[in-house]
Amino acid sequence: MKRMKTTRLFNFLFAGLALVVIMTVLEACSKKSTASTTTTTAGEPAAKETTPPPVPEKDGMQITRDAAGNYVINLVIVNLEPVKLMKPVKEGYVVWMVNERAETSNIGTIEGANTWTTKKDKSKFVATSSVKPSKVFITAETDLSAITPGTQVVWSTGNF
Repeated sequence: MKRMKTTRLFNFLFAGLALVVIMTVLEACSKKSTASTTTTTAGEPAAKETTPPPVPEKDGMQITRDAAGNYVINLVIVNLEPVKLMKPVKEGYVVWMVNERAETSNIGTIEGANTWTTKKDKSKFVATSSVKPSKVFITAETDLSAITPGTQVVWSTGNF
């Protein structure tokens, strides 16, 4: 009788230990969300948002001229959160350009950042413009073909 109680106690403790190990492994594998605030490169006020994506850690932008005299905008953004994980859910990231005449235009979307399965650490974007850009920024949007930028600014340069 005493042996049966000891065996049950051992089985109960073993099952509990196994459950704790499984939960720890699953927690370690899950994607953690960080609560950070959105900032901009040039000290501009950031848009308020309910769950901001992480601020890119190492990013860069380069503007060059091609043989035809067009401006080629190359962006490398690091650690963009998949937009499907944002609250409220967005459709994707849109890259905007402000030109010398203070006109804002949608120059494209960042590919791959709008899926649940995105595992990319780096997102690359290339666009060409016939007018000189004075500022480039990225917003999270519900409509990828929007003609005006939304308020959820994820990344921005200063005026140059």
